[in-house]
Amino acid sequence: MISMFLPAHKLELDISRVLTYFDIFDYPLTSLEIWQLLPIRCSYDQVLATLPSSPATMNNGFYCLYGREEIIITRQQRYNIADRKFKKALRLSRLFALLPWIKLIALVNLIGQHNLKAQGDIDLFIVTNQNRLWLTRLLCVGFLKLLRLRPTPQHNTDTICLSFLIDDSNLNLEPFLLQQATDNRDRYFTYWLANLHPLYNRNQTYDQLIIANNWLRHYLPNWQPKVLNHKRQFNKKATTDQPWAGLNYLDNLAKRFQYWLMAPAIKAQMNQNTQVVINDHVLKLHVLDRREQFYQQYLNKLQHHV
Repeated sequence: MISMFLPAHKLELDISRVLTYFDIFDYPLTSLEIWQLLPIRCSYDQVLATLPSSPATMNNGFYCLYGREEIIITRQQRYNIADRKFKKALRLSRLFALLPWIKLIALVNLIGQHNLKAQGDIDLFIVTNQNRLWLTRLLCVGFLKLLRLRPTPQHNTDTICLSFLIDDSNLNLEPFLLQQATDNRDRYFTYWLANLHPLYNRNQTYDQLIIANNWLRHYLPNWQPKVLNHKRQFNKKATTDQPWAGLNYLDNLAKRFQYWLMAPAIKAQMNQNTQVVINDHVLKLHVLDRREQFYQQYLNKLQHHV
């Protein structure tokens, strides 16, 4: 139910908080994005009516904090860069999708596909059938290595990072919120999931993912799943992965081989927190997890802008 009696000062405060968090990433927002990313239920018309009196400035349809107007130009400049990267991710996804047990390939970024920096890599999130997780990563990573598209300390630009894969028995991502997260402390992960952009979606797996993560509505009650342009994703006819026992055996071999190759830093953090999670259903390899750092930056900014 839409709140018709939301106090104006409360809405102004929450708008300011959303703009403050995204200011960390030099990312102004449209009025529609602000509405969808608010932590309180309200109507879009209420947001439009409140924005003129909120601590925000607007130019070319984008809102940001006062004194930070230059990030509007930054977002516009990044659009063409991001579009190039998006097309590259889409091409590679078509190749990955030749594996019949891959169900979803999504471009992931806190902001979505339009805030990718020129020097940055491209992060993909993959959902597979059960008993195909490790085999999928081995084949995809191997393919990227052949093309020299794996990120390295010396080369990161336009490379492909495969650090988060799950199978279709583990679609609920709520357990990966920061363990101490309360009152939307882990804003990064909720925004990350909300801005996930499907490139390849077999058998409506993206829809199943959204249903499995209904907890997102608690933090973002106005958010709506993406309505995608057919040029921005592709689908294939529904297929089934034949449950051949040999593939299960190969998946187990792939697991043992990749575990043997894993860096000591990954093994040291494995299953100690929500940063690095490794099992038969999840491969989450975020050794350098900066979510807590971003939250502290957000709190520091709030002291000056709210």
